[in-house]
Amino acid sequence: MASLINVRRDVKDAFYRYKMEKIVTKIEGKGNGIKTVVVNLSSVAQSLARPGAYVIKYFGFELGAQTNVDPADDRWIINGSHNAAKLQDHLDGFINKFVLCKKCKNPETDVNIKDGRILLDCKACGQRSEVDLRLKLSGYILKNQPKKGKKDKAERKAARRAKANGANKGEGQGKRKRRRGDPEEWGPTDADDQDGW
Repeated sequence: MASLINVRRDVKDAFYRYKMEKIVTKIEGKGNGIKTVVVNLSSVAQSLARPGAYVIKYFGFELGAQTNVDPADDRWIINGSHNAAKLQDHLDGFINKFVLCKKCKNPETDVNIKDGRILLDCKACGQRSEVDLRLKLSGYILKNQPKKGKKDKAERKAARRAKANGANKGEGQGKRKRRRGDPEEWGPTDADDQDGW
């Protein structure tokens, strides 16, 4: 396992909460077909809560190099020879532009796309900040939106309807039903006893 560093490298606190692995690269090929494989990009991207494709594309835009994304094989390739220190510096730029909250500088943000804008919603302070759309990666993010674990609105609505129809037909036999009306009309319950409570 590679050594852990702070997500914000300008913070020198050894006990900083947000950590990630240092980028590890491997140079493959020679001459005109030389390429750099970022070995641990998946774990770095997971630490930043961003898809690995965003990070590798950012490297490609900053370095002016072509990138190959193959998340199934966990191979993240940048054409050309690039050392890990240079990529780590570019990763700091990615973190500042696309991960950190603009107000509290915490990396606890979610990417939301609304009306053609990229918004970073901070889970720590609640700040909603906008990402500059003039950046090249912004266009890529708009075209390749992050996948949410939640269903879209239409699917949720259909699921609610199906559940409501199932409950109306008596499928929910084991569920407790809420009593309505006057409590005096309910009759005896299991909780009734003779001590008058």
